[in-house]
Amino acid sequence: MRVIGLTGGVASGKSTVSRIFTELGTTVIDGDAVYHDLISPGPHGPTPLAIAIEARFPGVLEANGVIARPKLAQRVFEDPRELAALGDITRPAIAAATMEKIAAEATSGTPWLIYDAPLLYESQIDEGLAGVIVVWVPRSIQQQRLMDRSGFDPSETRRRIDAQMDLDEKKARATWVIDNSGSIEGTQSQVQRLWADLEADPTK
Repeated sequence: MRVIGLTGGVASGKSTVSRIFTELGTTVIDGDAVYHDLISPGPHGPTPLAIAIEARFPGVLEANGVIARPKLAQRVFEDPRELAALGDITRPAIAAATMEKIAAEATSGTPWLIYDAPLLYESQIDEGLAGVIVVWVPRSIQQQRLMDRSGFDPSETRRRIDAQMDLDEKKARATWVIDNSGSIEGTQSQVQRLWADLEADPTK
């Protein structure tokens, strides 16, 4: 079974591309969903990962056992060292849970699947993959979409974008690129063509 990475940048449209692949029948493992499951409280309270995050970032764990993600994001995006510290805590747990999901899919005979990971290159996950799809837009569009979506001012928008690897650099390293700067129909057409190629020959 071949595992193909899917990544992009904040407000690049990666989630839209992931959804299109899912609608086409592709198995997609969503790294954000894996993380959410790992920090969502169970019947006995906060999860071990949530407790570990609270220990490093006191005050982000609510009384109901839920991590206040906006509060956590505000803290880590203000300081690259804090963002790196969060990654050091979360990456091993996410990687282990993801590998379990991939192993389960492998036993089912799935020929190929997509691993959707926003920090794929930053975490060096690409080294073990069959290829990487990058969802790309020009920085000007990325900034405007993030401001429209989140209501951030220009300064906060730049800080959030600069916390990730530049999209142009990701594009240069990609195996395949989906240009999401145009219409949704244009993006769908690109995804459908790539899906058809991969279905015909997953080794491409």
